[in-house]
Amino acid sequence: MRHSECYFGPDDIKIRRGSMVHSIRPLLARDVAALTLALLLAVPPYGVAHALECSPPPSNMIGWWTGNGNALDSAAMNNGTAENGATFAQGQVGDAFSFGGSGARVTIGNNVGDLGADAFTVMLWLQADASMYNAGLPDAYVIGKSDPDAGAGWDVRFNNARIYVAGVDGWGFNMISDPLVTPGWHHVALTRVGSMSTLYIDGVARNTTSSRAISSTDNPLRLGHTSRYGGAAFQGLVDEVTLFSRALSAGEVTAAAQSATAGYCRVSLAANLAPTAVGQSVRLTAHVAGDSPAASGHIDFIADGSATLCSAVALSGGAAVCEASTLTAGVHSLVATYAGDAMHAAGSSAPLAHDVSATAVATVAVTRAGSATGTVTSEPPGITCGGDCSEPYAVALPVILTATPAAGATFTGWLGACTGSAPCTLTPGTTSSVSASFGPAALTPLRVDADASANYEAFADGLLALRHLLGLRGGALVNGATADNAMRTDSAALAAWFDDMRPVFDIDGDGQTDATTDGVLLLRYLLGFRGAVLTANALAVGATRDSDSIATYLAALTP
Repeated sequence: MRHSECYFGPDDIKIRRGSMVHSIRPLLARDVAALTLALLLAVPPYGVAHALECSPPPSNMIGWWTGNGNALDSAAMNNGTAENGATFAQGQVGDAFSFGGSGARVTIGNNVGDLGADAFTVMLWLQADASMYNAGLPDAYVIGKSDPDAGAGWDVRFNNARIYVAGVDGWGFNMISDPLVTPGWHHVALTRVGSMSTLYIDGVARNTTSSRAISSTDNPLRLGHTSRYGGAAFQGLVDEVTLFSRALSAGEVTAAAQSATAGYCRVSLAANLAPTAVGQSVRLTAHVAGDSPAASGHIDFIADGSATLCSAVALSGGAAVCEASTLTAGVHSLVATYAGDAMHAAGSSAPLAHDVSATAVATVAVTRAGSATGTVTSEPPGITCGGDCSEPYAVALPVILTATPAAGATFTGWLGACTGSAPCTLTPGTTSSVSASFGPAALTPLRVDADASANYEAFADGLLALRHLLGLRGGALVNGATADNAMRTDSAALAAWFDDMRPVFDIDGDGQTDATTDGVLLLRYLLGFRGAVLTANALAVGATRDSDSIATYLAALTP
């Protein structure tokens, strides 16, 4: 199943295109169903995919100033300060920085923004005042860490409806966009990888040029006005300023521009598509953006506007988890509320509709056998054995178990509710139990050559199997029952081999191994019995193989 990751962070949380969730028939419910507070991503035939308006934040973000009522850095610790009348107003995404000229600015500091020779991306939204579209005005500085008089650093400027970027030692590179046809919000991105810099306007590459390394300066990074220079101050709004330590791809830039008023997602969540059943534990995970430092404080998980599922869950590593089993049958609206801390503003997630079915549940239990190791996982998620080997699932709906051997091991098969070695499909009704056996990789290919003589003999391999299934061990297991050229004669080694190979000796396919059925069938087959005489009075009540399919099965094990 695919997971989507979004973030919930400083002030506002914009997560989905709407809160409606199409009704989804009960799927493969699990005890701990991972719910997303931002995204319910369904795949046919169980649901309808819902597109996010917001864009997941690209990796390698080193600065994120949202302008949501403060100049805090949502990605790191590079917090800024609003100065000289810089304020906040309705922006493209929530609030934005508002600059009225006359030196209004946000000063972030001189420890961020030195771009050097490394790859980078600078990205923001801007809306210039109508007066900024007049010809003949000097360059207005939108963002930069520059010392123009010294020809050092870099900046992004607005002049006569154009975006102009400059930088490098001695101002050795510059790019300018075509005129912005319409006033209003425009998305601006500057990327560099290797020696090539690209200017994007509204998600479309408008200019590309070769550039040298950008010189450093001890001037601070600023929004709305530059440093040590008398150029014009920007008048208008700047929003969602982000810096990255890599060049974003054209697709990533376009996605950010197309996210429009939703911006970057704020909440990181895992999603399980299935409705849960009454009495099942619902797992809710909220993640607050910001890795340096990680958000602290707590999260409240609320159902239907007032019912507290989990209260004051402490964040750990920026994440909080709630498991609740009190939801009644029906559709519930779930919300996570963050109280905020000194570095991260308070906020709430968008509501997510979650369906709780009245369908009964039954437990699926997995055990592992054999001398080697491996893992059994379920679809839908829930069981990961070893570790979590028992989970409740909705009655009458399939659960698929897959066995994966560890390195140096092989999967020898299922016993119990499933047989064979293919993925096990269960339909819970009552408690369903299944055992997965793992043996050393040397067992492959699987054969019933118990004494390792390279022959298949009734009074060697057949007799050994019958004795083992009767519970005989030690000398009682091996005496007189191994071939002269046998390589496996030690009773302990034989017992261990049979334990690893136990699923293979489920000859009639009933999920069990029994001397009076499976042991007799193997002995008869090796004696040459076929047809009705092979299976007469030797099939278990739950046998799934008849005489022909048993002969075919054993033929593959005795080549």
